[in-house]
Amino acid sequence: MKKIYFKFKDKYVHRIGSAIALNLTARSITDNLKESSIIGLSMPDFSIFNNPKENYEKNNSYLLNINSNTINSKLIAKSIDEGGYDGAVLNCSGLWYPNLKSQKFFLQKKANELLKTRNKNKLFELEFLIHLRLGDVVDPLFYKKEKYFPLDIGYYKKIVDEIGIVPTFVGQLTKSKYLDELQKNFPKSEFHDPNSVDTFLSIMTAKRKILSISSFCWFAAWCGNDNSKIHYPVMGMLDPFLFPNNFLMPIDDNRYIFDYVKKNKYTNTKVKTPTRLKKLYNRLIAKYVNLTNPKN
Repeated sequence: MKKIYFKFKDKYVHRIGSAIALNLTARSITDNLKESSIIGLSMPDFSIFNNPKENYEKNNSYLLNINSNTINSKLIAKSIDEGGYDGAVLNCSGLWYPNLKSQKFFLQKKANELLKTRNKNKLFELEFLIHLRLGDVVDPLFYKKEKYFPLDIGYYKKIVDEIGIVPTFVGQLTKSKYLDELQKNFPKSEFHDPNSVDTFLSIMTAKRKILSISSFCWFAAWCGNDNSKIHYPVMGMLDPFLFPNNFLMPIDDNRYIFDYVKKNKYTNTKVKTPTRLKKLYNRLIAKYVNLTNPKN
């Protein structure tokens, strides 16, 4: 039995998007192994259950260390089999769209099962949703400002004016000057701060949505219906040109509208980025695979 472990120390409730990404990456690997299991990182709130956590270092298993997102899941499975490894340890974020694509149906199924358990809620019938990831990113001491930050209000206004629909803001309504400015600029909008599962489902079910810079939001929108429209702001951790070890631009998915920005200012939706992305993706190879026991 080959086992897939996670080097993920934080409780998943604080990093839901990361936990989903790693779970789907692990499934993508195990789908290419004959006998395998996923150890730890269960997500009960999302009905994702794995085998109980084990101390792989104490067991001293002969494991493959995966330290980069850019390694193809089929290659990982092949390396495990041909190298005689007992499994692998994922020591990466898992934010690599080519490894996630095969797991879309799995995540959609889980989300739709959750939706059936919920009472009727107007947040699950929104015409136009804007997700807010505030929380730590509006803290002046936040240390990842180049990856995560609130989106420019002018970007929202431009899209809202083009569409002509009053948006509903859903997400973290952290008290801040930014939130005050949003509410001032969108006086007709409603603002909601539901629990994480209801937030996920409201993003998923909205007919049109603007992503925040958030993997949690990305997964929720990705699970939506085929006729939905998703505005993807190409900035921060969502911009593979700035962070090439993350690749979350589904250029093969017609639901997505890629909005290009410069210094957090909206520019246009017509830059010829798909061609650039294909060239970037073709250049990216696995940074390294440490073929040793993770203790060494």
